[in-house]
Amino acid sequence: KMSAPSSHAAPAASESFAAKVRGLLSDSKFSGASGSFSRKKMIQMANSLGGPRMKLIHSDRLQAAGHIPHHDENLAEDAEEAVTRRGEGACEIIFFSHRWLRPSLNAADAHPDNAAGDKIAALLQYVAWRKAWVRSQHHFVPELLFWIDYSCLPQSDELGQAFQLLPVWTACCERFLCFATTDYADRAWCRIEPVLAAVFGFADHLTVISSGFVNRWPERGQKRDMVLLNPEDGLLTVDADRAAVQELCAATSRVRAVNFGKEKVVAFFL
Repeated sequence: KMSAPSSHAAPAASESFAAKVRGLLSDSKFSGASGSFSRKKMIQMANSLGGPRMKLIHSDRLQAAGHIPHHDENLAEDAEEAVTRRGEGACEIIFFSHRWLRPSLNAADAHPDNAAGDKIAALLQYVAWRKAWVRSQHHFVPELLFWIDYSCLPQSDELGQAFQLLPVWTACCERFLCFATTDYADRAWCRIEPVLAAVFGFADHLTVISSGFVNRWPERGQKRDMVLLNPEDGLLTVDADRAAVQELCAATSRVRAVNFGKEKVVAFFL
C-alpha cells in the first residue's frame, strides 16, 4: 500500500498536472539536487508545482502519540517549514514503506497497524537505532522526519494530484525504510515503492525492519540483495488502483528503465 487507504480507488489526476510532474522528474536541476543529503531544494521544487504541499511527521511526535497518527490528527508538518526550522544539516527524511496490517474496503476499519501496535513499536525502535548510528558515525543526534502515507496524506478519495506527486515525494526523501511482512512483496503498492526509491532516491541502500524488531545497537543488520519486482503484476485490494500503479511505473521508465525480476538493490535487514 502506498498512499491511499486500501478502501479507496486512486482517481486519475489531471493531465496538465501530470505533465508538470513529468517535467520536474526530467529536470536536471531536480535530479542534480538528489546528490545532496539536504532535500530542501527538492522539496521546494516539488511544492512549486502547485499541488498538495509535502508533509512529514517528526519522530518525537510518533513517540508522543504512541501510534501511527491519522492525517486528521494534524501531527504531520509542512516539510519545507520543518526542515528550515530544524536545520538542513540536522534532518534526515525517511520514506516509510509498509503493507497495511488491517486493510479493508470499509474506510472506518482500515488501519496501517494491528491492534497490538506492532508496527509503531518497531518503528520507534528503529528511531532509537538510527539515532545511535548517526551519533556513532557523525557525532550528532539527527532530527528524523518520516513520510508515512496514513499521517501525511488526507485519507480521502480526492488524491489525484497526490498520486502523481508520489515519485517526486519519494525522491525528496533521503532514505527508505521498509516494514516487511510475509505478503509485502506480493502487493503492487509495496513493489513500486522500492522501485521509486531506487530510481529517484538518494541512499545507496534500503533498510528493512519487521514486527518484533528491537534496537540492539551496534548490530547493523544483514546485508542482502532485494530483487525489484514488477508492480503491474502485484496484488491490489482495489483493482481500480492499477491505473495509478501503471502511471507510476511509466514515470520511472521515463527517467530510467528498470529490469524487473533481475535488477537488485542493496538492503540491510535489521
